[in-house]
Amino acid sequence: MAVHIFRREATYYWRRRTPIALAKVICRPHVFMSLRTTSLVLARRLASKLDGIFEDAAMLAEEARLDLSQAQLDGMLRSVVTKHLGKLERVAAAAKSFEGFDPDKGYA
Repeated sequence: MAVHIFRREATYYWRRRTPIALAKVICRPHVFMSLRTTSLVLARRLASKLDGIFEDAAMLAEEARLDLSQAQLDGMLRSVVTKHLGKLERVAAAAKSFEGFDPDKGYA
C-alpha cells in the first residue's frame, strides 16, 4: 500500500504531512481527505494524482509564489478526486460495454 493512503473501515483516505513552507500558508501540519473509494487500486491512482498536485503547491510555497488559501487548496485537491473518479467510472463503463466483457476479470 502507498505510504500516503490508509483504510478506515471500508473507505480509503489520503494524508500528507505539510511541508513547513506550505504549512505557514495553510496553517495546518497535515492535509487529510477521503478518497471516496473502497478499491485499493483506485485509491493508489487517486493518491498519486493528489501527491503530484500537493508537491506542486509545496514547491510554489517554498519559492514564495503560492497565493492560495487553505480553502482554495482543499477545493483544488477535492476537485482532483471528483474529476478522476468520474473519469475512471466512465472508463469502466466503456470497458463493460464491449462484447466478451468478463465481470470476474473486469474493472469494477
